This record gives sequence, C-alpha cells and structure tokens, in this order.
Amino acid sequence: MQKDNEMKKNLIFIQAMADAISECDDLSDKEIKDEFRADGLDLDASVNNLMAFVKNCTMDAKRKALDMAAETRKTLEAKDKNGFGKFLNYSKDQIIANIKSLIESSGATASLAYRNLDGKSQEDLASILEDLESAMDLKNKIINKE
Repeated sequence: MQKDNEMKKNLIFIQAMADAISECDDLSDKEIKDEFRADGLDLDASVNNLMAFVKNCTMDAKRKALDMAAETRKTLEAKDKNGFGKFLNYSKDQIIANIKSLIESSGATASLAYRNLDGKSQEDLASILEDLESAMDLKNKIINKE
C-alpha cells in the first residue's frame, strides 16, 4: 500500500516536471533548476529520491525471484533427496564460477549483482546455485510444458 502511494506520488512528480519543463523551452537547465528552487523544489534531491525508489523496487523484485527459486528448490528437494547438496563438495571459487556461468548462459540480467558472493559461506553459495538451477529447470519445464 505504501509503495502504491509512493508510486502515485512519483508519477505525479514526473508528470508535473514534464509539464513544467515543456513550458520552459527558452530557459537553460540552470535557469529551470533555479526557478524550481525558488518555488521550494530541489530537483536534484527529488530525482535522487525517485531513483532510490526505482532501485528499491528493482531490488525487491530480484529478492522475490530468488525467494521463489528457494521455494521451488525446497519443493524439488522434498521430492528428490539425491539431487540436492551436490555442490557442497565444490570449492567456493567453483561454486561462484558456476553461478556466474549459469546466469550468463540463461541470457538473464545478473540478478545477483547486488549480492556479495565472495562474502557468502560455501553452504550459502551452494544453496544459491541449487536455487538457480531449480529455477532454470522449472522455467524449462514451463516452456516445454512438461
């Protein structure tokens, strides 16, 4: 609910900016900023707030995707006891390399970019790799309608 209100507020802000700027064709960027500042609006701070909101939404979406992959892994793990834990014998470097390779081969954007993979434990990395593999398997099953 709060995000919806924030989204509406940001959309109103963007529309107001677009309307105001379209009326200032003959002014320089500095003159436009000065005019807004005189009206009590700091454009730089407003844009920074808007960009922070966008970044938070993006990070939330990435976290939700990973949470879904984790749930998929748990479901598959319950069905197939032999398929999980297979990466625990890998070194951290091998697991990180496999994670990066899996992301690159999927053609997806690096949704793990916000994570500090080097700072994760070997067990956490193995779990992330299993989650990603499970998500890829699920995606392939959906695509192939298995």
